[in-house]
Amino acid sequence: MSDGRGGDADEPGSKPSESGDSSVPDGTEPVSSARSRRSRNGRPPVLDSVAARLRADPGLWVPFFLAGWLLLGADLLRERDPLPLVSGIDGATIHVASAIYPTGTTVTRRSLGALVDLQLPWLGYALALEVVAVAAVGVAGWLTMARASDVPIGRNRGLVYVCGVVLVGLGSRGGDAGGFEYAAESLPVGLAVLALALFVAVRLLLAPITVLRERGLLAPIGASWRYARGRGFALLGILLLVGVGSWLLARVPLVGTVLSATLAGTVHAVSLVDLYERCVGS
Repeated sequence: MSDGRGGDADEPGSKPSESGDSSVPDGTEPVSSARSRRSRNGRPPVLDSVAARLRADPGLWVPFFLAGWLLLGADLLRERDPLPLVSGIDGATIHVASAIYPTGTTVTRRSLGALVDLQLPWLGYALALEVVAVAAVGVAGWLTMARASDVPIGRNRGLVYVCGVVLVGLGSRGGDAGGFEYAAESLPVGLAVLALALFVAVRLLLAPITVLRERGLLAPIGASWRYARGRGFALLGILLLVGVGSWLLARVPLVGTVLSATLAGTVHAVSLVDLYERCVGS
């Protein structure tokens, strides 16, 4: 009788007293407590989650790696043809190479305004070059986000996304402005414009993934604006990290365009998937 009672006391009662005590003699924080402090709602920080996805599936790097080489080829063609172009990595300003969709920063850019007076052969060549470059980025973003998503994405939504990227990409080439930048001589006005532009960019940051995951044409834009509420600082951090990183990578000699598209484009795309799933799951 006494042996049975002693065994009952030893087996279930002794384990909590040994392993359940969260105090550590030297005052250090227990590992379980540190993990719970770093995680909210059972999920790790966004960048940690993105890194884990990329380690688990290296194939996520492939679409933007291939698109990066195509963008590099477009850079070389722009440099060799006689048509006017502008630099995409002006060293005189701090440049946040931010786009509404995942992409990379190219060394050269060509404004559509430079094509106005061209004759048909050169006009067709220049326009086709820009369309192919932007479409390649759109396809890379579609494939990367589809692969990283936890639900299948239909081909129709992918085509809607690519068409949207082409329209936005060509529209952004309507002038010489590309991204958000400010110079010392126009700091007050530049910062005011920058703040407004960043506010809109943060609200629309999730638009690429909502276009792929939500129905309709305008509903995804509203969904992105709605999901961004209360998450502005997290989204702004991703936007600045990807934007500045893309610009810095593009400054690497010879292969800067490839590095910018591969690293910044892929991280941007996978981050959007992770952020969207957090918003939907919250």
